[in-house]
Amino acid sequence: MKGYTDIPVELIKDDIMDVRVYIESLSEFILGCETPMTIAIQGDWGSGKTSMMNMIKQAITGKIVPIWFNTWQYSQFEMASYLSISLLSNFLEKIGAEEESQNFLRSIAKGAI
Repeated sequence: MKGYTDIPVELIKDDIMDVRVYIESLSEFILGCETPMTIAIQGDWGSGKTSMMNMIKQAITGKIVPIWFNTWQYSQFEMASYLSISLLSNFLEKIGAEEESQNFLRSIAKGAI
């Protein structure tokens, strides 16, 4: 008998929750979407959100640039004022924006805290 651990699944081949069909469907939707979008994966602690995100990331990497952003870190540590700046900074980093733009956002963020 195999049990579940709290270690997120990294690869689709290691899917122990039998969610491959959902991973494939959501990945297909993401790749076929013609407009920018935001997708939130919500669920109880330990329900497999990180595992799903890891497997979706694997399925779409190389075709689009996924941006991984954990909002809970900001709410848990009372850093809500830093959330939007951090998201923009992360986005600029992923698309290869110049370091000057990233530093500008970081300097704004320091003033927001």
